[in-house]
Amino acid sequence: MMAILIHRVKTDLSADEICFLQFAAIKIILRVTKAKLDSDIENVTSRLADLRHKGSSEALATDQRLFWLKKNYDSILYSVNKQIFSQLQKVEERQLASIRDRFFGKEYEFVVDALLNPMLTVSDPSALPLLINEFCVFSWNSEAKGFSEINAKLEPLLSKRLKYLPVSPLGEDSTATIAEAEIHDELGGLFQTQTFFGPAKDTKTVIAEEFNWFECPDYVSTLFNIHKKKERLTEIRSEHGFGAWWKQRSELKGLEKTLAAFSKMLRSEKLLAQLLSSHYMRRSLNPLIMEHIDLKTV
Repeated sequence: MMAILIHRVKTDLSADEICFLQFAAIKIILRVTKAKLDSDIENVTSRLADLRHKGSSEALATDQRLFWLKKNYDSILYSVNKQIFSQLQKVEERQLASIRDRFFGKEYEFVVDALLNPMLTVSDPSALPLLINEFCVFSWNSEAKGFSEINAKLEPLLSKRLKYLPVSPLGEDSTATIAEAEIHDELGGLFQTQTFFGPAKDTKTVIAEEFNWFECPDYVSTLFNIHKKKERLTEIRSEHGFGAWWKQRSELKGLEKTLAAFSKMLRSEKLLAQLLSSHYMRRSLNPLIMEHIDLKTV
């Protein structure tokens, strides 16, 4: 289906239109998995009401089942959607990658990452299963507030110390209120991300988005790879001379101080241990344990 759609770039569709239309398949998958889980919860709720009405001894077990489903709502969604996405990823790598490359070129490489973005697998961008498995736990309460508070302190820190790399604010339109926003958002994505990015305005006619280096994990990792940069210093001196070595060494010291300031900020917010522990949990936790024990307790 995807291959046929891509081939339509030769006839009646532009590359942008094709990339947009491909989200239809993802949208159906996400709707079906969520509808199935909601249906299961509704059936268990109805059964529990019947059993309680009859005074059945099965009511307790059914009540526990309902509690488990609600408690693990996002864990179930994440697990199921992630398995489906992994199959789609294999198809992309084995079959569609060459077709995309031939008809779209390198400028559309981002499309697959957008289609299979792990943030789509849960009901909320702050859901703990998503943060544990894909990012870091900035809030134990599944609230966006923790992220916004860290970001509000990190942006000025980077802007002050890395003046040669401007950081544009994540939520630029902070003066607008949610009540003023004109949002047409059937799936609820813009509503869910307002806490992170600020209110979206006039989305009936235009939806625009811009990114800078700070929003790309690969760029951040490359910039702050201190160990690799230190190894490179010797080569720079032999290849480009003392001046280039001195300049690179000064920049490296600046990056080290920036990292130290960032660590200090996280410690003062009592977040460094939490972020690090969630990072290691991703590698070591058995999924079965995560289903039965509260993540915060772990």
